[in-house]
Amino acid sequence: MSNAHDILVAGTDASVAGGYFQVGEITATAPTDATTALGTGYVNAGLITPDGVTLAETKSTEPVKDASGAIVRVITTEYGVRVTLSLLAPTLKSFQLMRGAENVTVSPEGDIVTKFAKAELPVQSWAVHFVDAGRKIRLYLPEAQIVETSDIAYNVTTPTNYEITIECRPDADGGYAYEYRQGVPGVTVIAPEPEEA
Repeated sequence: MSNAHDILVAGTDASVAGGYFQVGEITATAPTDATTALGTGYVNAGLITPDGVTLAETKSTEPVKDASGAIVRVITTEYGVRVTLSLLAPTLKSFQLMRGAENVTVSPEGDIVTKFAKAELPVQSWAVHFVDAGRKIRLYLPEAQIVETSDIAYNVTTPTNYEITIECRPDADGGYAYEYRQGVPGVTVIAPEPEEA
């Protein structure tokens, strides 16, 4: 049954605000394109500000040199993908994702009550939806977890901003994230580049 606090207040079209995102268990069926509705197992989690989404790849490399000192190969020793986004009009679900489900409750009066306390945040599948140049884009993170939340500034002049950083880990195929772009053949897989032979 849907909870009133989980409804996206500005609708569910990716053209609204900067987009929206959904979460599900890592066993939920993965998407295969940018536009087909996700299957059961995903819930709406919130809207994204017009600043959109930032994806950052981190990589550490180590050169391999021959006897003369020339670099003959470069090995990737570390690789990671992090996604940062800011939430607009967060939902009950998004607050639970940020603080832990046990720390966010709804009072008998309908207020969302958040306790700031240490919590082990879940690893889940994320689907982030937004529009670029009129084309819908779906950024799919098969196994990802919130690892950072920004400072919160409360004031009367601007909406409260909740920025989160999500750390991705590889799925069974080695993909950390998948980008599906409407109207462009194929899918971009974000994963470590193969090592040079």
